[in-house]
Amino acid sequence: MNPGIWKLFLNGKHLSDLNKIISPRQKKIFINNIFRSNPEDYYRIVKLINILPTWTQAAKLLSLCFREREIDPNSELAMQFSNLVYFRYFPKEIQY
Repeated sequence: MNPGIWKLFLNGKHLSDLNKIISPRQKKIFINNIFRSNPEDYYRIVKLINILPTWTQAAKLLSLCFREREIDPNSELAMQFSNLVYFRYFPKEIQY
């Protein structure tokens, strides 16, 4: 593998931007419910996820995010958000 390609994989640049995966309607719902009407928090988490190269790292960040906000990670909205993040890493595995 050429070094330039390897560098893209290490920083997650080969992955889809989460902003393109989450619809405007979903974004509004997540901001209002998971991020307690704080769009800056939402954008900060999405920006962090967008630079993480692996699902394992993103899952740890999501776990921390939910715990900090006292959100049940098994709640419907948390699962929807997590599934969209998962889709970023494994786009062929989830079909709606």
